[in-house]
Amino acid sequence: MQTTLRSVCATQLGYMLNWLKKWCHNKNKDYNEIEYSMLGTLEENSKKLLESTVVGHGYMQQRDEQDYKNIGMLFSVLLLIEYKLVDLLSRFDEKIEDRTFGHKIDVFKDFLKTFEAESDDKIQEYRNIIAPLKRIKSIRNEMAHNLKKTAITNDEIKEIAGYVKSVRPDLAESISDDMDDDVKNIRFIILFGFVFAEKIAGLRCAIK
Repeated sequence: MQTTLRSVCATQLGYMLNWLKKWCHNKNKDYNEIEYSMLGTLEENSKKLLESTVVGHGYMQQRDEQDYKNIGMLFSVLLLIEYKLVDLLSRFDEKIEDRTFGHKIDVFKDFLKTFEAESDDKIQEYRNIIAPLKRIKSIRNEMAHNLKKTAITNDEIKEIAGYVKSVRPDLAESISDDMDDDVKNIRFIILFGFVFAEKIAGLRCAIK
């Protein structure tokens, strides 16, 4: 009898502890209560399951081959930029590889505050990368979290294009105003990736 009573008490205590853990976990989070739907007929449940399964698929079906190429090129450039940031900053910040893209940019800013360049003009040259880099991050976030978005707008690319034109006008000349906006904008992203790699290489050669 005592063994059974202990077992029941232990079980109830376990339930209470689990409830307490969940309560403490959610206490400071602004969540709404989960509302459960009522089960319908087999036909109704099957229809609801099918509708829930295909939610969002329409946006994927609307994408064409060029959309996928643009998205692939964009994220390829982003991966290269992130890789080069990690390569540059790995000794400055040992945790850099685990940080988000936005946080990596913040660490890069701190690195430039510490880095001793040969002149103020030179350090400013490196600092000028940050604004278009932040714009790149914004585009990345929008593309990564918005299933409806498949292209970069002219407003989004303006700052990046301006930077490329000012730093490497010879490269910018390869992009004509007659080009399709989608093609033109993704090319500016690619050119920025090249210019970024060039600038980061200069910093990388200056440190161990």
